[in-house]
Amino acid sequence: MKDFSILYIGTIGMLLMAVSIVFFVVWATGTLRRQRKYLEQRDKHYLKRIEVVENLVKTEFKTVIEHIKNLQL
Repeated sequence: MKDFSILYIGTIGMLLMAVSIVFFVVWATGTLRRQRKYLEQRDKHYLKRIEVVENLVKTEFKTVIEHIKNLQL
């Protein structure tokens, strides 16, 4: 009989490596999905803030322009 212990050890090693690769792919996919969701929420938050500041600047600019027009008259 031949000794197949090295074959069994190699097979177990390759199976462990394949399972670990699958685990890391699943983990990385979940991490990227959570990161994408976080970044989308962050971007929406900052866009809302930018819109508020933009509207404030528009109204203030309009007020200043109207004030200047009143001074010239």
